[in-house]
Amino acid sequence: MRILDIIDLKDYDENFIIDERYASRAIIIKNDNVMMVHSNLGEYKFPGGGIEHDESPIDALIREVREETGLIVLRGSIKEYGEIIEKRKSSIFDNTIFVHHSYYYICNVADEIYEQILDDYENNEGFCLVEINPNEAYEYNKKSSIKHTLRENKVLELLINEDWECINSDLTIEI
Repeated sequence: MRILDIIDLKDYDENFIIDERYASRAIIIKNDNVMMVHSNLGEYKFPGGGIEHDESPIDALIREVREETGLIVLRGSIKEYGEIIEKRKSSIFDNTIFVHHSYYYICNVADEIYEQILDDYENNEGFCLVEINPNEAYEYNKKSSIKHTLRENKVLELLINEDWECINSDLTIEI
């Protein structure tokens, strides 16, 4: 998978131990917009999340999108888009560098929308599915202090500036 960007906050000591996490995220396009998750923390994010030990990135993508949004990803429509790597001091563990790999996939979803299956923190943060213009999501996220909005905005920026016309003409969906 191509590397879209490496976001390195350089806020750690190089001698710290490394803790790596892997996630899959969906780029779903509808009516010249993207489907994203909005939270009450003040962010828009692409649906997706952590890859569990016994999962493939694709299986994690399908599971996470279903849980966070109620949408069913159509397995045959999934196409690799790219990876964002984030590197920063861990907010959980002392003397640890957190390295986060986010794999982005463009995909279509089924017409039906089911009930979300949210974790407690996702429920507390008010995760809700929204259809939003990518420029609007980008501008909104620029005002956020949440670190991972840098990652989401890099993907939005690439979609807007480089790939939007091609992707949108090929993969617009109806839900």
